[in-house]
Amino acid sequence: MSDNYLLMDAISYVDDTYLKKYFDMKEMLASKKKKRVGMIRRSASIAACLCLVVSMLFTALYFRKHQQSSVVKPLKDTIWASPEEDDNIEDYFEFSQTGTIIITASLEVAMERVKDEDSTLFAVLLTETGGKETSYIYDSFVKKLNAKEDYMETGIVFLTKNQIKSLECPGDLAVILSLAEKIDE
Repeated sequence: MSDNYLLMDAISYVDDTYLKKYFDMKEMLASKKKKRVGMIRRSASIAACLCLVVSMLFTALYFRKHQQSSVVKPLKDTIWASPEEDDNIEDYFEFSQTGTIIITASLEVAMERVKDEDSTLFAVLLTETGGKETSYIYDSFVKKLNAKEDYMETGIVFLTKNQIKSLECPGDLAVILSLAEKIDE
């Protein structure tokens, strides 16, 4: 007799209720295994997303800190316009041309008085005469200066003498730089 015949003969003596319980239990274990595998996959996906978000957050914080470290901060010796200086910006509008930067007389005089070209800051009022929107000027010119500024609210940018000397105007802007009057906070 073959082994298969003996096995079939032995199974025939097993009660059907036991066989039904065996197959039900086998099906239940397979179902639990499927659920467990699905839960592990979902957990792994959630963990991967969380890791991605956390790493992006740390990267953004790193780059923000790195960018802020190179920003020039206004010192106590920031030069502002004095009330007696009569420098009317409208007088410079007729000389303003696209692609050029005009420095007002009061700013030039203040720059001549300063010997330390890298530590003294000037509170510079940036005026664009071509009618461009403030956000466009900010994105195309002010942001690239990498300087401490409050341009969007007051139009003021804090620059050193060397920075003012090395400014290059974008071809579609007409800029006038003058000393800004100190804003009382």
